[in-house]
Amino acid sequence: MVFTPNNTEVFLASYYGKGWKVPDPSYSNEAIPDEVKKFLNKTNISPAEYREMCEEIAQRSSDYPNPGRFIAIGLLDLYSEDVPSLDLE
Repeated sequence: MVFTPNNTEVFLASYYGKGWKVPDPSYSNEAIPDEVKKFLNKTNISPAEYREMCEEIAQRSSDYPNPGRFIAIGLLDLYSEDVPSLDLE
């Protein structure tokens, strides 16, 4: 099970403030309400959950001839040359 916000725009306003649609170079997430942080943490998956999902995908791969790849970008250094490219073809 993966949690996502029910009302994305309300969530974004709660997390980033009312001006969330316009980038703010001085933005800081230090003042995020605890309630928002609590539910945001539920949307994250752990390395163990990632491995479990990958194993399930591998087990079901015979049912889907072109399954694609599940990439947890949060577990990678986004500035490393080892980050897998997302081939959208």
